[in-house]
Amino acid sequence: MSKISRCILVIAAILCGSLPALPTEIDPCFAFTPDADYATNIIVMRKENRRVGLRVPVQYWEDYWDKRGGFEDYAQLFRVDMDDFTPVTRKQTSERLRSGRDNYMNFVAGDDNGPESWALNFATPRDRTTRLTDLPPGQLSPAGLTWLDTEFSSVSRFPEEDLFVAYNATDEVDSTIRCTSPKAPQTKKPMCSQYFRGGGLDVQMDYPRIFIHRWAELQHNTARFLQCSAVELPASEKD
Repeated sequence: MSKISRCILVIAAILCGSLPALPTEIDPCFAFTPDADYATNIIVMRKENRRVGLRVPVQYWEDYWDKRGGFEDYAQLFRVDMDDFTPVTRKQTSERLRSGRDNYMNFVAGDDNGPESWALNFATPRDRTTRLTDLPPGQLSPAGLTWLDTEFSSVSRFPEEDLFVAYNATDEVDSTIRCTSPKAPQTKKPMCSQYFRGGGLDVQMDYPRIFIHRWAELQHNTARFLQCSAVELPASEKD
């Protein structure tokens, strides 16, 4: 089977929902060893009125001020290989793009409104009074996601983006995934942004749409990484 044929089958499976989620086979916290060199930085969460410390091996901090530790910001960006969770630098990103290796992702940990609020904002951008339960129920989609029936989905007259949600056991939105439609005009590489809560933080994760069937695995690994990073701040630094 040619590479083009395999790509067509993958895209078809993504739209039809036949690709299973892959099992978690890596340890996203492998670098958190006793002898590792760490730097601790702080995320200021204004909406929740608290501060979160992240103690991370220095190779995951790319900028000089982050590597020194003690830096404060409202969000922190990480870029990792999705197959082994090793850090990917800006230089390596350029090299990967040139060679066609797109199995890496960015994720930003910070303070936002949560996955259900994101789903509503994307599904009904012009009507903030609509509830998610008021929308058409959508259909089952890749790896247990629900593909919402929105006005700009791939099956609409003007395809721009598709909106997927994952529900937990109590029917609350656990994850919201917003993807460029493969049918959108001038789209060469559809991308997805995934929004969820992990490690006590609000997370946005970005990756190519061809990997959407791995959404649960990627979310699990990212949340686990943030859990390993969490550090208790002294009382004087929490507020």
